[in-house]
Amino acid sequence: MNTLRKLFSLCLAVMLVLSLAVPAMAADNEAYTITIQGTSADHTYVAYQIFSGDMVEETQTNSDGNPVKDDEGNPITVAKLGVTGWGSGINGDAFLEALQADATLGGTFATIDSPQTVANTISTWSKTNPNLLRFSELAAEHAREEGKITATPKVTDLTQYEFNGLPAGYYMFLDESTGTIDYHTEVLLEVVQNETIHPKGDIPKLTKEVRPDVNDTYKDYASVTSTQYFAFRLEATLPSNYEHYDSYKLVFHDKLGSQFSYDASEADPKVLIKYPTSGSTDRTITTAELQENGDSIYYNQQTNELTLTINDLKEYTTHQSDKVIFIFKVKLNPTNMIVGNGDEEIKGNVNEAYLEYSNNPNGSFIPETTPIGRTQDVYAQVFTYSLTVNKVDSVQTTKKLPGAEFILYRHTEETAPEGTDPATETEAAPAANEENVQYAIVEKGKLTGWTFNVNDATKLVTDETNGSFTVSGLNASTYHLKEVKQPAGGYNLLDYDPFIIIQPTFAQDAEAKFYSISNLQYTLDYSETGTGTSDTGNVTVTIKNSIGSTLPSTGGMGTTLIYAAGGIMVLLAVVLLVTKKRMHNN
Repeated sequence: MNTLRKLFSLCLAVMLVLSLAVPAMAADNEAYTITIQGTSADHTYVAYQIFSGDMVEETQTNSDGNPVKDDEGNPITVAKLGVTGWGSGINGDAFLEALQADATLGGTFATIDSPQTVANTISTWSKTNPNLLRFSELAAEHAREEGKITATPKVTDLTQYEFNGLPAGYYMFLDESTGTIDYHTEVLLEVVQNETIHPKGDIPKLTKEVRPDVNDTYKDYASVTSTQYFAFRLEATLPSNYEHYDSYKLVFHDKLGSQFSYDASEADPKVLIKYPTSGSTDRTITTAELQENGDSIYYNQQTNELTLTINDLKEYTTHQSDKVIFIFKVKLNPTNMIVGNGDEEIKGNVNEAYLEYSNNPNGSFIPETTPIGRTQDVYAQVFTYSLTVNKVDSVQTTKKLPGAEFILYRHTEETAPEGTDPATETEAAPAANEENVQYAIVEKGKLTGWTFNVNDATKLVTDETNGSFTVSGLNASTYHLKEVKQPAGGYNLLDYDPFIIIQPTFAQDAEAKFYSISNLQYTLDYSETGTGTSDTGNVTVTIKNSIGSTLPSTGGMGTTLIYAAGGIMVLLAVVLLVTKKRMHNN
């Protein structure tokens, strides 16, 4: 017999025993109202009367059997339910036969032949008596469908449900259905009296985070390039009543959306069980184990959705405190990625996920084949940026210069693979250790890759209209520009490589909890700082070019020496002329 039925049946039985000893605090033959405080407006609560009866006054006695008296010496009486027969919600004769014949109960009810003696027998049991388990199971199995009473949602609050006009008795309350984002409640059994019952139950919780690189930590948001694979991490925290289930279905749904690309050869999906309190080592569930148990990781190319289906989580863990983690890698789709905040309510490139889960812990009590609930969506956000380079005349700064060619590069911790020649004879590598320099490959203004070979780098040309070019899909990082061809018209080729640092700042919405770029700063060559546009994610820098002779700045003293020598010769001539004239006069 599985854990789910045991624990929930035990709940039913324990409440039955306790209720037999609780005073009803009401007069005989009164009709009662039971209010169930639900969790949403989508439940169907029903009640089955197990025992019928009348409320009777009974004198309270102490352990010696003597009446307990109040301060004035009057005996204290309590109202209790006197069982008169089987209730309208149970098939009494069949239930009694099952009790009498059941081997698990060990003949406890073999000679009992009435509902009164059944009630008297179980009222003497403690809540830990193992017979309660089987008793409660049999009671649930023999509930009469025609005796079912359905609660009515309150007009003023649809999350509350009322049973009105219930006659005296002991009732079993069940939750027959649930909303999409909710759960079935546990079995409840109470003495009928005017009161409110709070249903028991829980749902799993899902969190989603992103990590750009193995050296980073997982967070709700991240900055990435359009070329890198980064990891999404989904973590499911199990419901507090997980151990009450016989089996537990858990399905991770990750809706990647058109902004993301999934490649099975790069995704490297992992399923982990984390044991935070049991002291066990975290466990990796292999693909072979998943397949062996009929579980799967499935990517739907049509909807760009990734699904992890675990048909019975009990095959991997039975502890409520454990967590289930699903990790996989994706990258941005340059064609559809959002640069900067964008104009949607949720900013950046948004990845959505949700869980489907078993939500009915009552086993055979509720005749449903596949009870499934759904969590609300959770999100992780990914941001990327763009760089616009304007080329202008150093004197006439409004004059735009088309035709200049640059390559964009970055320093990296990666090393060029063996056999790669990063530099050429005509274009030297821009760093002392050229093996750690990557050059950008850009298509239609969007970063699509990096190369260690400068020959494969994309030439970025300033256009005729604005004298500029733009590259989208950049990270919050440092980038370098190398001018490989100056504009026409006698302009000088830059003798240094400008660098740009992109530095976003993020803010979290206090209510929605989503993140957005609140400020987008850039630094150009340590000497210039500025602000980009958060919505478009763009920073714009201006690179100036000079025109004219370069000999004085590249060849030493140049004409200065000529002028100086000429001056000295003129001075010597004057001195010589004066000297000759004096000699002539003498």
